[in-house]
Amino acid sequence: MRRYTLFGEDLINVTNGSGYETEHRFTGQIKDLESGLYRFQARPYWAEGGFFPTTDNDWRKSPHQSSYVYCSNDPINRIDPDGNFDIPAAIKRYLANKATQAVSNLTKAAAVATVGLAKAYVEKKLDNAVNSGNTFATSVAMTAEFFAGIGPETRQFGQDHPFTQSLMQSNFTTEALKAFQKGYDNGNIIKEYMVNFNAFYPLSGDTGPFKEMFKDGFTAAQFTGSATYNFNIQDDMLNITVYDTKTEWSALYHAPGTDRHTRSEKRIMGETTQIYRFSIPLTEVKQRANE
Repeated sequence: MRRYTLFGEDLINVTNGSGYETEHRFTGQIKDLESGLYRFQARPYWAEGGFFPTTDNDWRKSPHQSSYVYCSNDPINRIDPDGNFDIPAAIKRYLANKATQAVSNLTKAAAVATVGLAKAYVEKKLDNAVNSGNTFATSVAMTAEFFAGIGPETRQFGQDHPFTQSLMQSNFTTEALKAFQKGYDNGNIIKEYMVNFNAFYPLSGDTGPFKEMFKDGFTAAQFTGSATYNFNIQDDMLNITVYDTKTEWSALYHAPGTDRHTRSEKRIMGETTQIYRFSIPLTEVKQRANE
């Protein structure tokens, strides 16, 4: 290795495999220190003289000018990346910008794909939890779906689903059966009743979290909260459909600034609906109502 000085600056030159000492300087090209020429891809360049000592391979493209000149004698506005026919610097900037934009688009697409895969993975895990048979896990999963704005906007549960069974057997449903039986005994069969699940029970509402926990432990009623029961008598069975709608306004206990927005308006805490269907014999309805 030898050290050279050019205009007061030290330049370190490394001997390459051919024995010629070289340095990288002008436009990133390699300079042959023995000949003083820069090694462009197509031909050498003499920087001190400001021209190419050999003919441009693409000289036919510019018959109006010398094929030895560098950048058409306009190095400010034109570039010569390889020693062949030069091009406007604006084209290089344009191509560079397009390449940058392409990389940016690919990066964004990769990010979107990654988010999509992560979202699908989370949704699958939550869906598995909903159908796990564990009431607490189902409650947590559907709560997470509601707050994050993912998963289905409407879920329907048949009588065989463990969550429906939990709701059907809860004190919460018993409160609805009491209202139905009272009307039935008076000859006034009600078709609909909303059970008011209130944190301030017994001061307000039909039931509340503490009463439900005391009566049955943790059940689907703790997730459902206030819900509407629809009744339909068929033979000796009472068919029941329960509608539970979750909104930001209800989930945050009517706090100032909350509303009832849909998912299309805003996904976070966008409205969701859970529907439960089950049937209870009228004899059991009367028994539970009189407990």
